[in-house]
Amino acid sequence: MTNTISDLIKNNMNKLNNRIIQKDKILNMIFEKRSVSLAIIIILMSIVTSFIYPETFFTADNFKTLTRNSVTDGIVAIGMTIVFISGGFDLSVGSTMLLVAGVTAYTISFWGFPVIAGIIVGLIAAAFCGVFNGVIIAIFNVNPFITTLASMGIIRGLKEQVAGTGILVYNDFFKSISQTKLLNTQLPIFYLLFFIIVFTYFLMRNRFFRGFYYVGGNELSARISGINVRKLKITSYIFTGVFAGIAGIVMASRIGGALITTGGGIELRVITATVLGGASLDGGEGSIIGSVLGVFFMNLIHNVLIMAHISPYLIRVVFAGVLLLAVSLDVLIKRQRKMTIYS
Repeated sequence: MTNTISDLIKNNMNKLNNRIIQKDKILNMIFEKRSVSLAIIIILMSIVTSFIYPETFFTADNFKTLTRNSVTDGIVAIGMTIVFISGGFDLSVGSTMLLVAGVTAYTISFWGFPVIAGIIVGLIAAAFCGVFNGVIIAIFNVNPFITTLASMGIIRGLKEQVAGTGILVYNDFFKSISQTKLLNTQLPIFYLLFFIIVFTYFLMRNRFFRGFYYVGGNELSARISGINVRKLKITSYIFTGVFAGIAGIVMASRIGGALITTGGGIELRVITATVLGGASLDGGEGSIIGSVLGVFFMNLIHNVLIMAHISPYLIRVVFAGVLLLAVSLDVLIKRQRKMTIYS
């Protein structure tokens, strides 16, 4: 009888412990997998906002606006995710985006290049910006923050030299790249979906792209194991430059030219979105889906603040605060991991 009661208590205690462990696993998954927590927050925030602003938020037009505004940042975020995974950092993406838009518009409008040729020239300029950053960081071992901060100023000066205050492109084919609709949806959304699918697959399955995780996770171990660390670092910045260039071309096509007033503050938004999506400032972590969800979340916040008639200046303060929160969350998660490992 005593043994039976003792066994019953043990079984109940084991069941209780299993439930606690299961709950801990679920909580850890939510906090560790930032894409999961972001998706939950986006859904909850959308539900609450739809009750507060039922006539303006939960409409087809507003959803189209949200997705359309997320495309440019989303494309840039794909390149930023790759460079974050490899342990890098890039502040020059906004300047690169505008430079490529200006170069493409200039070659089409003033040199009479065909649209495809103008786009190729623009993307070559984008790749060159990436090579410039990558070589200085990987070969000369200059800090990524300092390098890309300096290149941001250099590229911005080149952009203003090429495009001035702006260049309009009077070419229907160029405009159709972003303004054409498929299934009542503008093409850039399909571009973004294509890039998400392709590069998510590459980062998960392709051996070369997996190397970015090894380099960002432990550069010394990656070098010892035979990985060409310098090559991968330079390649990551080329990807960042090219994706910024693609975003610049999409933006220029959408508005019919390259304007100096567009794309302001994209560096802050994209870096915030990428960190929110699970990328680590220390490298070795991140996902395309998480970063794009981060972009959508940032645009959702902007959308809600606009509906609430918040000043644009205060919106910048909010975005800066979200960046600080995201970085703090990243630090706290790493500290928790270390405590778990050593406990």
